[in-house]
Amino acid sequence: EVGEGKEIAKVFKVNAYPSLIFADADGAMVHRGVGARPATEFIDFGKDALSPDKAYGALVKKYESGACDAAFMIKYLNATANAGMDTKAAARAYFATQKESDLISRDNWGITCNFLSDVYGREFKYLLANRSTFEKKYGKDTVSMFLYKVYSDACNGIIFNKSADPKKYLELKQEIKKINFLRRNELLLNTDLSYYRMQADWANYVNTAEVLLKDYPAKDPEERTFQLNEICWTCFENVDDKVLLAKAVKWAKKSLDLEDAAFIDTYANLLFKSGDKKGAIKAEEAAIALLKKSPNPSFSLTDAEAALAKFKQ
Repeated sequence: EVGEGKEIAKVFKVNAYPSLIFADADGAMVHRGVGARPATEFIDFGKDALSPDKAYGALVKKYESGACDAAFMIKYLNATANAGMDTKAAARAYFATQKESDLISRDNWGITCNFLSDVYGREFKYLLANRSTFEKKYGKDTVSMFLYKVYSDACNGIIFNKSADPKKYLELKQEIKKINFLRRNELLLNTDLSYYRMQADWANYVNTAEVLLKDYPAKDPEERTFQLNEICWTCFENVDDKVLLAKAVKWAKKSLDLEDAAFIDTYANLLFKSGDKKGAIKAEEAAIALLKKSPNPSFSLTDAEAALAKFKQ
C-alpha cells in the first residue's frame, strides 16, 4: 500500500488487503488468494501454488484455452472468488453456453447459488418461472435462501450506488413484494433501513428499525447486540427529534447486558443528546470502570474519558 507496493498492486490488480500472491521468476502470477489465515492454512495455500490442479494461474490458463465444462467452472469460479477477483464475467460467459432446460442440473444450480446475482438475467427469470420444479429438487428453504441473497444484493447494489437512481430500489421493492419466499419481509425491512439511511430520512429510519428490532431481531445474542448498537449509534449521529431519540435510548439500554464498554458509550451519548446529562455521566463512568478492568480493542479508555469530560462541561 506504500512505496513500490503501489506499483506491484497495479501489476497484479490488487483490490483487497491482504492479498497473497505467488509469482514466478518472470513476475507472472502463479497463485493468489485474499485474506489472512492461520499458519497451517497458509502452508496448504503455498502447496496449492505448486499444484497444476489447484494453482490459480494454471486454472486461468485452462479457462482462457476454452475449458468450460460445469465441473471445471465450479473449481475455476471458486478459485476466482478466493483470489478476490470478479466472477461475474466468467459466470455469464458460462451460462451463455447452457440451454434453459439444463439450468436445473445440480452442477448448474451450484454455480447459480454461488455466483449468480443478476435479478434481470435469463437464469434468474427461468428460476422464477420454474420455481416449483427447483423447490421439489432442491428444497423450498434452499430456493428461498437463494432468492433472499440475490434480491438483497440487487437492492443494496442500488441503495449504496450514489450514481444509481433511488427510484430503482422502490421499483424493485414492489417486484419483490409480489413474490412470497422465506424471510421476504425481513429482507425488505433491512433494505428499507439502508435506503432511509442513505436518503437521510431519519423518521422512516427509526420507524423501520422499530419494526425490525421487534419482529426480526438477530437470533444470536451477541449479533443482536451489535445490530442494536449499529442502529443506536446511527440515531445518535443523525437524529435530533426527541421522540425518535427516546426510542433509540430504549433500544440501547437493551444492549447493556453484554457489558461492552463501546455499547455503554452509545447509550451514554444517546442519554446526553436526549438531555439526560446525569444519566449520561453515570453510564460513561460505568464504561470507564469496565475499560480499566478489561480493555476493549474497539473502544479506548481515552475516548471514554473524552466523552465523560464533554458530558461534565
